[in-house]
Amino acid sequence: MYKIMKLVDTVRVDPTLLGEDIALNVRKALKAKLEGRLDKKLGCLVAVSSIEEIGEGHILYGDGAVYYDVVFKAVMFQAELQEVIEGEVFETVNFGVFVGIGPLDALLHVSQITDEFMAYDAKNGRLTSKTGKKSLGEGDHVRARVVAVSINEREPRDSKIGMTMRQTALGNVKWLEEARRKKKSGKAGAEEATAEWRRKQTSEAWLWKKHVWSVCVLLMFLRKRNRKKGKLKRRRQIPSANTARRLICRMNGAASWSSLIRRDLPSRQRWASTSPTNSRWRCAELSDAAEDSGSSAGPVIFRISAEVRRILKEPCGVLYRGNGPEVVDCFRNELERSHPVISVGDVTTANLIGAGIFPDICFVDSLTKREPVSGEVSEKTAHEIYREMTVRSPAGALSEEMIIAVYGMYDQTGCGQDPEKSHLRIAVEGEEDLATIPAVAFSEPGAAVLYGQPDEGVVFVKVTPEKKQEMLTLLKRIVSESETSGKAVSGTIRRILDEAENRKWSGFPLFLCLHGCFRKRYKW
Repeated sequence: MYKIMKLVDTVRVDPTLLGEDIALNVRKALKAKLEGRLDKKLGCLVAVSSIEEIGEGHILYGDGAVYYDVVFKAVMFQAELQEVIEGEVFETVNFGVFVGIGPLDALLHVSQITDEFMAYDAKNGRLTSKTGKKSLGEGDHVRARVVAVSINEREPRDSKIGMTMRQTALGNVKWLEEARRKKKSGKAGAEEATAEWRRKQTSEAWLWKKHVWSVCVLLMFLRKRNRKKGKLKRRRQIPSANTARRLICRMNGAASWSSLIRRDLPSRQRWASTSPTNSRWRCAELSDAAEDSGSSAGPVIFRISAEVRRILKEPCGVLYRGNGPEVVDCFRNELERSHPVISVGDVTTANLIGAGIFPDICFVDSLTKREPVSGEVSEKTAHEIYREMTVRSPAGALSEEMIIAVYGMYDQTGCGQDPEKSHLRIAVEGEEDLATIPAVAFSEPGAAVLYGQPDEGVVFVKVTPEKKQEMLTLLKRIVSESETSGKAVSGTIRRILDEAENRKWSGFPLFLCLHGCFRKRYKW
């Protein structure tokens, strides 16, 4: 961010320049001394814009120069955390790209460019996605967010600025413009299709009405003619208009005449062709089902009390001390006898993958100790074997969306029956630490849940009926404390907790999926 600051400094004017314009010489001396200088608090001084005040000169013993105290305005550049900046790529390497942002350079790591895997094309000097639809190289303009700033005043070249483009509305400017055009054209096409469908429905309704009234008029004419000729001996020998309507409804499988002329066949066909197996779509529908079931103000957040926080500080399983993939060898045999394997945390997941073990389900949030994880950890957790589902859960709390997603995660992975669907990565927007509670409470006996203990090691939790009941009781306590504090708890969460007591896989999460789909998409 560029700023104009008023600064004060002392500048030295050489004695050979004393006969000339003092203001001009002072400005030249300031530029030579300060322009391009880095400061941790102020940032980088780009240019001296104007001189406000020049004080009286001072002469030091043994130096013929004159020293002036000067008040001046300067243009400063300071990269602030979470700031969105546009810049140009000027260098591409195998681990990322360097972006010029004003007078400074920033690193955009390959793991922070997109959610897709990016490979380095040495021949063309570009980073290309696996599908080939996205590429990034020298000369491209990008929009990114600053996530790390480290300024070195003595050695400006050693200053480090880290950026990311994985959030919405960030990325290559060309990608953003193309997505905007597609969205605009898709919206116009959808509006046109909707208008056409409405015209068609209106025309079909009037066509049905026309045919039915024609049949009714014909029946009334035949009835009147036969009555005049004496052929009509009983009153209801020829069907009436209402009888004709019932016959037409029965032939077309409609319950009533109004439902026949207003039949919504295109919407039924869309529902029949919609596949509820996509994880992102299904998670959104489950969240919608939770909102429809009793939360009108959005998903409920269950805050953790201080007493529950003290309970969670103690490991709920066996603590294996150590760091890195080497600690996995301590419980490798137990992991081979456990299914599924669930890991909570970026570092824990990266250590398992580094040891050659891919968890069936992993929870990641791209943070460790509230700081961004390293590029090596991000590359391991972003392995292409995983399908991804995104949920929201703030730090120090459990969201309704997280509880529903964990309850239905076995449906997402197919319980390990299908190798192509047996690995799921749940990306948490917020913090994933408390996902351990519902993960143990809703897992089947025989599963293994692993999470990191800060500065100590890895906690291995072997899921047993007793451990399930302990975590389920703790989860009920968290929900009841929120309810006691006056926060409304939806019926969905209550049903989940009741079902989890005696759960042996049922279709309840699928029911939530269908319920949310009908309520939101088709308003049945």
